[in-house]
Amino acid sequence: MFFFLLVDKIMKRQTAEALKLLHDLVKQKEEPIKLLALIARQLRIVYQVGHYRKAGYTQQNIAGKIGVHPYAVKLAAEQTKFYSQEVLKAALSKCAETDFQMKIGAIDKTLALELLIHQIGGR
Repeated sequence: MFFFLLVDKIMKRQTAEALKLLHDLVKQKEEPIKLLALIARQLRIVYQVGHYRKAGYTQQNIAGKIGVHPYAVKLAAEQTKFYSQEVLKAALSKCAETDFQMKIGAIDKTLALELLIHQIGGR
């Protein structure tokens, strides 16, 4: 449950609260790579929703197109106001780079997530 709150705080650019939740989740032995996957998933959904809304699709059409529940589309539509498509694209790229760095052991996983949260929130 805290996973979704973490993602929500990140998407709303509430960086300090997101970092606190991240540390709480890490203390509870949650895997940082799993948390990164949830963050990337939400960024991807918000990106897709923004794209399809600009193209004139309805919430129901978008849900069917990207394979998520209409309520998830509604939440993502609200989050599109915080980010341009370019920023979302850059954030997704940063997620991929962070994932790679974490998996090859080039950076501490928690530190990598902290940096990512700062970068997403600071855009």
